[in-house]
Amino acid sequence: MQIEKPIRIAIVDDHTLFRNGVASLLSELTEIEVVFNAANGEEMINKLVPDVLPQVILMDINMPVMNGYESTEWLKKHYPQIKCWPSVCLKMIPP
Repeated sequence: MQIEKPIRIAIVDDHTLFRNGVASLLSELTEIEVVFNAANGEEMINKLVPDVLPQVILMDINMPVMNGYESTEWLKKHYPQIKCWPSVCLKMIPP
């Protein structure tokens, strides 16, 4: 039986609790390897290692420093093989 390599994923979101929660849940799956998580696009760029690139990045849109749009444009230019999916965070608005 051939063992498949896990899908390498990175999580980029400025909400620490959300980022760590998603990373924790995904880490329980043998089919997925969370290679890193970052609080914004600039931190993501600093954590990218060419030898262990994520195949998929779950990216928040609204982040400080370097937002999801800017980060995705940078990824398309420098690492077009990485798939980037926007993540949506639902926030509660008080009545």
